[in-house]
Amino acid sequence: FLQSGDDYMMGLIVMTKTAAIEATAIMANDHADKLLKNGLTTEELVEAREYITKVSAVEDAKIAGKLNVSCMHDVTEGGVFGAVTELAEASGLGAMIYVDQIPVTHLTAKICKILEVSPMRLIGSGSILIVTPDPERVVKTLQKSGVDATVVGTMRSKKEVTAIGVGKSERLKSAPDELLLIK
Repeated sequence: FLQSGDDYMMGLIVMTKTAAIEATAIMANDHADKLLKNGLTTEELVEAREYITKVSAVEDAKIAGKLNVSCMHDVTEGGVFGAVTELAEASGLGAMIYVDQIPVTHLTAKICKILEVSPMRLIGSGSILIVTPDPERVVKTLQKSGVDATVVGTMRSKKEVTAIGVGKSERLKSAPDELLLIK
């Protein structure tokens, strides 16, 4: 598929579940006092801590592995942005990720806002990125099995990694997990 000029799309990127799953649980445990003082309810804190039960992506990978996929990569340290950067580097390709398409729970977004970090740059164990030429089938199969899945970007021949959001784009490179930057 031709995107523009000599930049060819090499497959679509499907993401399972949501961004910053593990980080949400960690932040709820490590920063409970600050979160509660700044608008998080006790019920939300308990719910956020329970995100730790969602950190396995084994079933997601087993399901996707039976389909037409080029590769898979877990969203761990560095979050979605870190994972897509590693995926591009390992494959010798580039990627374009659409930030508005990346699912973030309301609770994760609220905690990230309070702690002034991006859910895109936080450890996200429990979620995987799947590169496939058949995203519709991958998404439908995962969803039928009870796993949320969303198309969030494309792998491309142009060797740069770009995140596109509302009204802006950003070239991505390896960066430390923002969990390490919380004060």
